[in-house]
Amino acid sequence: MKTIINIFLISCFLFCCSQTLINAAENPGSKCSFTEAMTLLDKCNGKNEIFKQVSECIKNMEANDPLTHLLKGRMLVKIWFTRNSTAPLNTLAKAEQHYKKAIELAPENYEVNYYCALFYGEALKNKKKAEKFLAKLNKNPLSREGALYLKMLSLPDGNSEKESLACHFSESSIFIRKHNALEILIEIYWEKDHNLVEMAYKELLKNDKKYNASWPWDYVNYASFLIYQKNEYDKAEKMIKISRSMGRMGLQDIYDGEIAYRRGYYCIWGSKRDFKKAIKLLEKSIKLNRKHLYAYYHLAVACYYQGMTKGSQELIYKAKKYLKIQMKLNPSYGENDKYLAMINKAIAQIEKRK
Repeated sequence: MKTIINIFLISCFLFCCSQTLINAAENPGSKCSFTEAMTLLDKCNGKNEIFKQVSECIKNMEANDPLTHLLKGRMLVKIWFTRNSTAPLNTLAKAEQHYKKAIELAPENYEVNYYCALFYGEALKNKKKAEKFLAKLNKNPLSREGALYLKMLSLPDGNSEKESLACHFSESSIFIRKHNALEILIEIYWEKDHNLVEMAYKELLKNDKKYNASWPWDYVNYASFLIYQKNEYDKAEKMIKISRSMGRMGLQDIYDGEIAYRRGYYCIWGSKRDFKKAIKLLEKSIKLNRKHLYAYYHLAVACYYQGMTKGSQELIYKAKKYLKIQMKLNPSYGENDKYLAMINKAIAQIEKRK
């Protein structure tokens, strides 16, 4: 399971917005410290207000201060990862220019090496360069925690030390370290211990609230866990609703569609069959996710049985339409030939009576 980072907003608005923010990050000039500005960026979910606040901080910093370039670079990275569907393709390249300038100005500075290691390791996935900066941090005993944190992020999945470090940083008083550690633990425990995953998600959302971090993807990811691993649909709907209050994401509709699909499925194949209710739920499902791989099949089945029960020609024809879509999307799923033959037989009888 990967953290979900794309926020889908109105495309024309986003395009203009991303351009404006990038220009703000490129132009040097409210009074806040470097640490405060970085904390704002760590909690940022792509909203304009955060970027504006950080831009104000940058205005009061020296143009050739390496920390100024770190902030500019970090802001561009945040713009890319929260809005990469609309941000210019060279956003990360521009960010790298600022990181390189920071290195040029202060090659031994702790903050410079820390954020450069983070940038090359997480944003550019350049492990070799990340290790270069990490090695500098390891030489400084005062930066041990920072070095361990970066090591946790860079270790491959399945490494036992990664889990140990994640457990350690899940107790961190620093927002972003605790957040990322909990996400790693969620990935580790996803398949093997649902109780630990649940605990990690609750702690992660508690951490978000404590630091006023409005991250919609945290709630969406928790909803995914509740749907696919716990079958707790009411609770998942609540998480999706909270997520929507923070920002729009495509996965919100997809997961709402999945909930509707699963409820519709049980209306057909569960102990209490209700084809009418199943049709309503499954039509909602395909409206929210038109490429659902299974919903059309069960919708066709529900329409067929309800049509035969109520003598509805319209539902019989709908059943064939939905089954044809299913056979294009996912032809190997279900008993397509069997139901197509049954539907065609019913249609032939309808045509014969005309």
